[in-house]
This record gives sequence, C-alpha cells and structure tokens, in this order.
Amino acid sequence: MQPATLDDRDDVSPSGPHGVWWVLMAAFLLRLTCMLIFGSHLYADEAEMGEIARNILAGQGFSLSLLGPEQPTAFIPPFEPYFFALIHGVFGDTPLSYAILIAIRSALSVTSAYVAYRIVRDTWSERLAILTLCTIAFYPPFIYYSAISEYLVRPPFSVLLCLLIVWCLLHFERHPSLGRACLTGGVFGFSLYVQSNFMSFIPFALAWMAYVLWCSREPLQGWRKLLPLVAMPLIAMLLLLPWTVRNYRAFGELVPLRTGFGLLFWLANNPVATGDLLSVSSWYVPRFDMAPAQTLSPPLLAQVRQANEVERDRLLLREATQFITSHPERYLQLTLIRLRSFWLGPPKHHKTAWKQIAVAAYGTYSVVLLGLALTALAFRRDRVVWLFVLLVIHFMLLYGLVQASYSYYRMDSEPFCLILAL
Repeated sequence: MQPATLDDRDDVSPSGPHGVWWVLMAAFLLRLTCMLIFGSHLYADEAEMGEIARNILAGQGFSLSLLGPEQPTAFIPPFEPYFFALIHGVFGDTPLSYAILIAIRSALSVTSAYVAYRIVRDTWSERLAILTLCTIAFYPPFIYYSAISEYLVRPPFSVLLCLLIVWCLLHFERHPSLGRACLTGGVFGFSLYVQSNFMSFIPFALAWMAYVLWCSREPLQGWRKLLPLVAMPLIAMLLLLPWTVRNYRAFGELVPLRTGFGLLFWLANNPVATGDLLSVSSWYVPRFDMAPAQTLSPPLLAQVRQANEVERDRLLLREATQFITSHPERYLQLTLIRLRSFWLGPPKHHKTAWKQIAVAAYGTYSVVLLGLALTALAFRRDRVVWLFVLLVIHFMLLYGLVQASYSYYRMDSEPFCLILAL
C-alpha cells in the first residue's frame, strides 16, 4: 500500500473535518450515557491505586500498606495515583469525582480514535481512516473500559499513549531525524509513568527504527545514522531519572520505575498457577496468605513477609525461575493458556449490568479480529504493517511468557489489530 496523497484525502469525506468531529462527539456522548446507565461503580477504585492516592492526600507520600503499616512503595507507576489524588483533592471522595474521572477517560478513549484516524490517513487513505475512526470510536470493548469498568484511567490512557508512540515512529519513518527520534523518546518516557510495560517495547521500536535508517535516503550518513538510535532510549531514560532517584531514596537500591515484576512473575509461574491472575490473586496476595504462598517453604515465606518490596521481588523472581527450570512442561502449558486468555479472556472480574455484552465482545470480536488481521498480512507489503505486527507480538510475548492475564492487557494492541483487519 502506498502512503496517502492529498488527492486521496480530499476525495472522500463529503462532510470534511466536521464529519470527523461529529463522530468523536457522538462517541463521547455514548460513553457518558453508558456511565449514567451502568454506573453502579461510582464509588469504586483499584485498591492499590486508591490507597496510594489517599495516602498522598493524607500527607503520607507515595505509600502502600502491603504488609501492615504504610511504607514507601513503587508497586505501580506513579501517574495514575497522583492524578487520582488531584481529582479527589479538588472534588472530594464523592461520586462526582469518580464521574469526572470516567468522563476524562472517555475523552481519552475518543482521542485514541482520532489519533488512529490520523495514523491511517497519513499512511494510507482517507477512506480507510474514516472507517478506522468509526470502528475504534464505537468498538464495544473500548466503550466498556472507558465508561463502565472500575479501572479508572490506565486502560484508555495506555491505549492513547501506545497510539501516540506509533504515530511518532511513523513520523520518524517518513523523515528520519535526530529531532523526531528525541520526540519519540520523550513520548516513551512519559508513557512509562502510566504503563511500565512499554519499556519492553523499546527494543522492538529500536529495531524498527534501525531498519528505517538502513533503508533511508535521508542525509544522515555514517555514524550519524546511529545518533537517533542512541537518542531515543536515552531521552526516555532521562525522563525516568526523577522517579528513579525517588525510588533510590526510598529503598536504597536502583529501581528505575517500579517493583512488582517478581511478584507478578511468581503469581504466573508457581505450582498452583492456572494461567489466570485472578484465580490466585486478591487483596490477600500481598499478605501472602493465599494458595500460592502455601507452596513456599516456611523459612522463605517468613523472609518474604519481612522483606521490603525490592527484596521480596528478588526472592519471588528466584522462586519462579526455579519452578520454570524444574517444570518446563508445566511452564509451556501455562504459556499456552495465557496466550489463549490474551485473545479470549472475558472481563469476568467486572460485575456490572453490561457484563454479558462485554463477554460477547471479547469472545467473538477478538477471534474475528485476529483472523482478519492475519489474512490482511497476506495482502499487504508495507513496513508500517510490520510495525503494527511487532507491537502485537510484543504484547503477546509479554503476557504469554511472563504474566498471568487480565482481560484488559490486550487493549494496547487492539487498535492495531483493528487497523490491520480493516
């Protein structure tokens, strides 16, 4: 497929840009309507995020009571708790503040549809861009996670940031330059404060940028072609420096972004693991009195309960690694279960009036979507398509090999599957 031309873009939308804004407004109003109809969760929040936010407002800093009294934490990325604390600080712990948060994430979701529209318009054609806009704006899982789910900000914001990263990479692809590489690194760096899993996509993005530079006829020559590949991750890491310093002061160790990897890796890979994070985790998880903890030896369990977050992660990472090396066949089984859940897992942890629609959306759309996307690969010879494929593969490997599955983990890759399917 060839990039869109101005003639292609002017050829299609008889209503012009006003039609795009009407679609976006309708999608936003639909989300607000769903919030009002199904909004039985206006006092809900994610437990760890809500507790950290309330501790911030109480003057206790970024802390969490994982094992008793509040202690400094880096269990989740910092943006969402601070944002939640800001809204609660202004509007109080009331339904109004939750409604405002849901309205904000609905706006983020609609903005994602617009960014996807721009990506497709700039890359291919206005016709396909309009189809992409309408599909993403009214895609049921996106409506669910922006207007109905109790997850407050992260899923729709994460989807938007993922689209912005790809948009920056495509700008770099059209005109490779040091400035555009720095911009991409800046978006990556900010995104990590919202969704730490984007860090593992940086090597994929660098590989794609290297391929673009290899094929480019732009004036960057010789060793200068390496500068964008150095600048992009360097800018991202520099933006993480303030939080890294904060974590070093809190734990006395180098923690670039967050803890929790060892805990999540162990929950996904232990003698009683099922491939489903929700089958083993609840708010009893951090206190280690649930089923997987019973598989730990008493001395190790005592160590885990007494350790701080960084030490606990290290202990559990070692335990999970030993389980995998001792039971490779079981690890392979769990990986296949997680890959299946990545595409088919319904949001069974949500108890709302929209549950059946959500289950249908995850059980039907995802299979059709994946089939159409794979079929499309046979007909498209475009390196932009392969950027999308790299991103989807990244998230599949991340959650298939490493973590047990939540249903919304697929959300970041779903817009790109939709674009491929169209």
